[in-house]
Amino acid sequence: REYIISYGVGGLSSKENSYGTPPGLHIIKEKIGEGLPPGTLFNATKPTTKIINEYCPLNPLSRIEITSRIFTLEGLEEKVNRGGNLDTYNRKIWIHGTPHTCWLGKPASHGCIRVHQNEITELFKMVNEGTPVFIY
Repeated sequence: REYIISYGVGGLSSKENSYGTPPGLHIIKEKIGEGLPPGTLFNATKPTTKIINEYCPLNPLSRIEITSRIFTLEGLEEKVNRGGNLDTYNRKIWIHGTPHTCWLGKPASHGCIRVHQNEITELFKMVNEGTPVFIY
């Protein structure tokens, strides 16, 4: 499958506070959201009871709305995406659903990879924890 995604407004970067998406080899460390309805809003990794429908904010960074499913990522490359202030897992860089569909295909996140909330639900069924993810 191919999906149109959004990525960090800082481009490819592992540096903390860069708003960049970290390059290199990662694995899916955790899958979060099994069985929840598409559009479920998360507070960090905890689901809420609120469902968010698609909409288009003027500024994609003005609201961080994580919906549907979350894949936490763990970097596997020392000094690239693992360790120190480059660490993908510690930076909380995830692959997750978004209701901001008008921003898909454009840099629009603080570093996470945003996927349409219906597509992340589909992808969730196809991959397991430990699945390799290469970001380039």
